[in-house]
Amino acid sequence: MTKPEKKSFKKLKGRKNKIAFVTSICGRLVGQARYPKWARAYRHRCAKKRTQCVLDQLEPKLGLADSRQRFNPSRRSDGIEG
Repeated sequence: MTKPEKKSFKKLKGRKNKIAFVTSICGRLVGQARYPKWARAYRHRCAKKRTQCVLDQLEPKLGLADSRQRFNPSRRSDGIEG
């Protein structure tokens, strides 16, 4: 998220507006291949504030990978070890 995006997020009123905003951010970050790192940081921020994370609802709807799973290079999806 850029600084202007952070400022505008804080000014949003209502959950629907915030969800729409985060959806647009997710779309932009997926295009830049920066989504996994941002999602982990956003989840950490939500956990620190003890609030429900919006990504729990958005990821299945948008078809994004579950960012709660950490990347493990030893377990590849193509079945090849190492």
